[in-house]
Amino acid sequence: MRADGNWEGHTILNRSKRMLLGGAEHEEPLARARGVLLAARETRVRPGRDDKVLADWNGMISRALAARGFAIRARPDWIARGAAALAGIMRLLVGPPLRHIGGRLSHSYRQGVRGAPAML
Repeated sequence: MRADGNWEGHTILNRSKRMLLGGAEHEEPLARARGVLLAARETRVRPGRDDKVLADWNGMISRALAARGFAIRARPDWIARGAAALAGIMRLLVGPPLRHIGGRLSHSYRQGVRGAPAML
């Protein structure tokens, strides 16, 4: 453990790099403590969930999958996933045509509702 902590000056308990901190005598008290923490967590209001689809973020991941899948890794499955992601974006985020203009790309989509028009 570091005197200055491991995150913004505080020590945040973390077992991601080293799962076992000792023998079985250490694991049993940790399991009990985990149960107490989980029980306390269940009494709190759960945080809201951000489940909207964003054109910009999804466009970037589609491009990255296709570009990296083709240029670096020669992975056709990555290219296919990028294409599938882009098809999903188009299905959800492109609205019906507006007068003489083709379908308009929306910035976001959530629960059947498209958001404001996307911008460059």
